[in-house]
Amino acid sequence: MWYAHYVAGSPVKRLYFHRNPNNARQQRWQPLSNEIEIEIEDDNEVVRHRTGKLFSSASFRLTPTYIPLPKDYAPFSPFSNGDVAIYSGRFFACSVAPCDMTSNHYPIRLTAPKNEHIVIQGKIHASDIEWVGRNSGEQIYVGRIQPKMMSGLLAIIDPALPSSILSSLTVDLPILMQFMQTNLGELQNQYAPTLFASFAREFANPNTKSTQGGTLTDQIFTHWDLNQAQMDEHERTFDQNSTLWFLAHEAGHFYQRSHAKPNDHNDAWIHEGMAEMLAYQALQQHYTDEAQDFLHQKVLDATNACHASLTETSLVNASEQQKFSTHYDCGLLIHLAVEQHAERATNSSAIKVWNNYVTMTAQGAEANTQTYLEAIAQNTSAEFAQVVFAFIQQTHPDPKAAVKTLFAAKLN
Repeated sequence: MWYAHYVAGSPVKRLYFHRNPNNARQQRWQPLSNEIEIEIEDDNEVVRHRTGKLFSSASFRLTPTYIPLPKDYAPFSPFSNGDVAIYSGRFFACSVAPCDMTSNHYPIRLTAPKNEHIVIQGKIHASDIEWVGRNSGEQIYVGRIQPKMMSGLLAIIDPALPSSILSSLTVDLPILMQFMQTNLGELQNQYAPTLFASFAREFANPNTKSTQGGTLTDQIFTHWDLNQAQMDEHERTFDQNSTLWFLAHEAGHFYQRSHAKPNDHNDAWIHEGMAEMLAYQALQQHYTDEAQDFLHQKVLDATNACHASLTETSLVNASEQQKFSTHYDCGLLIHLAVEQHAERATNSSAIKVWNNYVTMTAQGAEANTQTYLEAIAQNTSAEFAQVVFAFIQQTHPDPKAAVKTLFAAKLN
């Protein structure tokens, strides 16, 4: 059992959570006082006094179980032995909505159970630590597994993971990380990059399973939720290429640079599509023979899924309609088309377009579609950039024709 305690510097009327993907807190967090409640206001979860009075503190009881959240990270990612990775960003709150950069400092104190250590920002600490959370937050490990260095990563890997996944993490992930570093450039890490790989059996429904991955500054994390029957089936039917793609996608995000990630979810096709493209190229280069059929099918599946999505929504509206996969599927196709046109026009590539975009954002340009289209135009043509713009802005009654136009656009 875990507890979350909030203490305000002065009495407040509300506490607003920084991240609100759903109403899971209202359902799962148990206030320790009958005077405190979590309610929904304007689609946000807020902490308030039941009578509307000002308050200075609020405490809750939490069960550290895994919960998949739409386009967000789970607050707890349990390990098989009861250890846990905690996502601090899920706990950020402020007294004025919305929580933004003006309130982007969250003093946190974490006290762990006795005989367990804390791993945060690449270092191992005793069972009590204080720090200031910022931006998107970080993953923190609390438990007994001793981290090990693995190809430059401080790795905390659940030993109960299926052997096939363990092999991919220890053998293939370093290869994929090196591919990303070679193509996207070495990172200037604030601290030792950390890998979290957790495994649990959290779902009561035996037909439910989940795999989640993500990256934060100098952190890459993965979580698998499989019951015993699913784990056994996973070992019997293990698809190495699917796991390689999953790891390569996350490795791609790890090297994409936080300043290049758009704040607007409607622009997610940029970094999600590029992460898919990076996974495609990593597998094509390092797993040439074994991955060719998989890659062909992956593009075909993405094409079919993109076709289906574009009749119902445009890319710029996909997130608002909870169609997040559209950014992955159509985003991959856009970057494959960029690759084709960049090679023809300037002997360039989609990766060079991305690196140009990263440079532009590092120099002050906003991380958004307009900036990315400028990078595309520089390496292909203004006309092709306009084709991409039209592709993402519209729904398409004939999506096959729209995708065909994307790849067939003429260059000056």
